[in-house]
Amino acid sequence: MTTEVVRAALREGIQKTRQTLPFTIEAWVLLPDHLHTIWTLPPEDHNYSARWAIIKRQVTKSCEKQFSNQEPLSSSKQWRKESGLWQRRFWEHQIRDDLDFERHMNYLH
Repeated sequence: MTTEVVRAALREGIQKTRQTLPFTIEAWVLLPDHLHTIWTLPPEDHNYSARWAIIKRQVTKSCEKQFSNQEPLSSSKQWRKESGLWQRRFWEHQIRDDLDFERHMNYLH
C-alpha cells in the first residue's frame, strides 16, 4: 500500500531506526504491494532483521487506524502479533562486489 499515510510512516520508521541502528539507503523502490531496498550497514554489522523489526513496528503502529477495517487476520498472525500489512519474512542478499551491486541497482531501476 503506497498511500501518503504509509509513506510518511515508513519515512518516520526509517528515521527512528537510524537513531539506534544506523544504515545508509543506497536505493529504495516502493511498489503498491512490496518494496525493494539496498542498504549499507556499518562495518561488522549484519543485523538487517533488527532494523526491519523497528521499521515494521513503527509503520504498523502509525497505520493502525487505516488498516483496522481490513479482513480478519489469520490465527497464526494473531498468535505472532503480526499485522496484515507486512509479510512475515524478507529476502536478504549481501552484495558481493561492484558487479553484483550494479546488477541489483539495475533491477531496482
